[in-house]
Amino acid sequence: MAWQNTFSVAFTCLLSACAAPVAAPERASADVGTNASTDASTDAGTDAGTEAGARLRSLLDASDEALLDRNPIFALYRGDTRRAAQHGDYLSPAYVQAEHQAAQRDLAQLAQIPRAQLSANDRVAYDTFRWSREDERERNAPPAALFWPLLKLDQMNGWHLFFPELSSGDGVAPYRSVVDYDNGLARITGFIGWLDRAVQRMREGQRLWGMETLYLHEATPGHHMQGSLAAENLALPKLLLLVDTGLHAYGWTREQAIAYMLAHSAMSPNDATTEIERYIADPGQALAYKVGALSIQRLRQRAEQALGPRFDIRAFHHQVLGTGGVPMAVLEEKIEAWIAAR
Repeated sequence: MAWQNTFSVAFTCLLSACAAPVAAPERASADVGTNASTDASTDAGTDAGTEAGARLRSLLDASDEALLDRNPIFALYRGDTRRAAQHGDYLSPAYVQAEHQAAQRDLAQLAQIPRAQLSANDRVAYDTFRWSREDERERNAPPAALFWPLLKLDQMNGWHLFFPELSSGDGVAPYRSVVDYDNGLARITGFIGWLDRAVQRMREGQRLWGMETLYLHEATPGHHMQGSLAAENLALPKLLLLVDTGLHAYGWTREQAIAYMLAHSAMSPNDATTEIERYIADPGQALAYKVGALSIQRLRQRAEQALGPRFDIRAFHHQVLGTGGVPMAVLEEKIEAWIAAR
């Protein structure tokens, strides 16, 4: 789901920033008089870096708190129950406008923080946060904002599937007290309101484009399915790439895609249908994983060519994985900086 992806990026970069202490400068032990000016310069640089890092953390904290105010259910996944009785909007034009304005404010404040004075880890957090807020600003402005709120339900994803699981008491919102039950009932009231708004927005979509067109083109890439992909045989991911492209670039029908899957795999008709409908609902899903893999391979080749015998595969993997999930553009900048520093 789109909201989960945005939240994941924002939370990842927040953790990266909070976990990135500013390193103390290394100083050579030499004559104090000879190195006085160097030490003073280093102290000034360290102070500036500490201040810039503190400003970045303050912005991330404030942005995150405001995010939870606008999206209260997200807080439950932190164990934060301050907003447990709130459901949230997630859908109306006012919500879309509020998300756009929040992204604008965050980017304006971020631009005031001198990136060059940040530590290496904080620069990754800075870049990731900037990327995520730029993405959110674009998502909540035309033309994207004219489309995504108009279809909120499909057979694979949607609040209608998420919310009952949340309300079951088996997950992040258990029922251990009367207050927990009261909060759960209050969220259900909010969910009923959300359903009314979803019906209204989907009718708007039907009037403008027709349900079939929206269904085939609603772009919610990024649905995570690494576990299922890892369990599939080596041929299936290639087949899914073809199906993904056929459906969303070459105009294949649902029936054509199912027939292709059956003709080129050992899947049962039921499994093939389920897989095709998953890819109808999430355009670009298979392509996103492949593009990511190709990008990391390209970065590795770039590092191997630039560093020659100094290339260390373990160090490269640490650079790729050490700061968690970051946008590919941020990872590329990070690897380039790593190469330059070697």
